[in-house]
Amino acid sequence: MKRIIIFLLAVLIVSSLLLTSCDGKKIINNNNPPFEPSYETGSAPETTDPFVITEPIPEDAVKITLTVNGKEFTAALEDGVTAEAFVKMLPMTLNMSELNGNEKYRYLDSSLSASPRHYGSIKSGDIMLYGDNCLVIFYESFQTIYSYTRIGRIIDVSGLEEALGTGDVTITFTP
Repeated sequence: MKRIIIFLLAVLIVSSLLLTSCDGKKIINNNNPPFEPSYETGSAPETTDPFVITEPIPEDAVKITLTVNGKEFTAALEDGVTAEAFVKMLPMTLNMSELNGNEKYRYLDSSLSASPRHYGSIKSGDIMLYGDNCLVIFYESFQTIYSYTRIGRIIDVSGLEEALGTGDVTITFTP
């Protein structure tokens, strides 16, 4: 019995080491159907669906614009030091790489203050920091075991997946 438990723990550890983000390896995606939530200010809908945003965006949230292939998306930033440091880097244009069919990422030239947290699920439109210098924009909702620092989220993700496309993409971030 002890050998079985040790074997299962070893398999679990090796599996978790193989699953990473922002480094070219596949992350967990339970093949949930794509969901495109629309973030709105004010009260949030009552739901138990982990892919529906339940926290409202504050009216006074700092907003930035992402321009992708001529289409503009507005993002509301979190209230914290990571988002503040990110805004100070703007405006900037980044060539972002495709990863896993659900995200675009780019390693930044400098590190940001990070406070990673395990969210359990990622929502389409989340703008996150993996580690302290990997900017990630998610365009598909899924569950994850990884920890991120949330920078913000795109308010209305309608057309986001189409604008980002299937390969690498150039995105301009402006305050």
